[in-house]
Amino acid sequence: MVLAGDFYKPMIRAQPNNVVAIGEEVTIICEGPSDAQKFYLFKEGNPRSKILKIYEDTEEKEFFISSIESHNAGQYWCNYKSPAGISKNSDTLELVVTGKLPKPILRADPGSVVSRGNAVIIWCKGAMQTQICFLHKEGSPAPLDQQSPRGTLNNAQFSITSVEKNHAGQYRCYCYNSAGWSEGSDALELVVTGVYQSKVSLSAQPSPVVASGGDVTLQCSSQERYNKFILMKEGQKSPWLWASWNANTGVFQALFRVGPVTPNQRWRFTCYGYYVYNPQMWSAPSDHLELLVSGTLQKPNIWAEPGSVIACDNLL
Repeated sequence: MVLAGDFYKPMIRAQPNNVVAIGEEVTIICEGPSDAQKFYLFKEGNPRSKILKIYEDTEEKEFFISSIESHNAGQYWCNYKSPAGISKNSDTLELVVTGKLPKPILRADPGSVVSRGNAVIIWCKGAMQTQICFLHKEGSPAPLDQQSPRGTLNNAQFSITSVEKNHAGQYRCYCYNSAGWSEGSDALELVVTGVYQSKVSLSAQPSPVVASGGDVTLQCSSQERYNKFILMKEGQKSPWLWASWNANTGVFQALFRVGPVTPNQRWRFTCYGYYVYNPQMWSAPSDHLELLVSGTLQKPNIWAEPGSVIACDNLL
């Protein structure tokens, strides 16, 4: 909190975000002390500033743009006037206006579900002649990183050498070339497992041996108070099923109905627990559970030679 009378550099931010699509709304907020009399908003290349007079005591003033156009993109800063004089300029805010180019494609390699401590590469594939791409994480006011595409595939590479829980979340990327900015990519949800060390157990009810074409119930449970559970099937990069149910016994568990089970694929599962307020942070995995499909081979034949009736003397 800034006390009245403090003479300091103001803070500038954009709400809801500094990356805005054409036609959307954005509010640029300049924060200063309560004795500020006027706030001034500046834009690079624009000789005129927007001035907002203060009529009530407050520590921030808002500059509202109701419908963003491409010419609104650029660098902004602000300052204020108080009885002590004109303040220092704020840091620069980069307002990015997207929508001129097709949205890039965002993906994670080897996948979007990553064990804590492992490495992951996030690829952003832009349009032809892309010059630079920016990676944004939901909730962060500024881009996490910027990279130029490599090679002829227009892929920008963003590497995380050791994933930690703060990397969990939703990501988007934006790319730029001489024609302007792209739309934002579809969101990539990066999940970090092993954030919570209380493991969960996975079992099949009534048995992991299932007749071909039949169903089975998988039970994922934990003594930890997880309020959501995820079931993943080997070979699929995203959760296959999810559900939640808390038993009265004090064991927190989820029941998943799986089927029909067929012999032409592998039915190997792992489950995780998590909390609804941190949906991209999962527990350590359960042990693997593999279903065995019965009835997939012909019933064997059994016979005796020379016959099934044998004289007692022949047994001696």
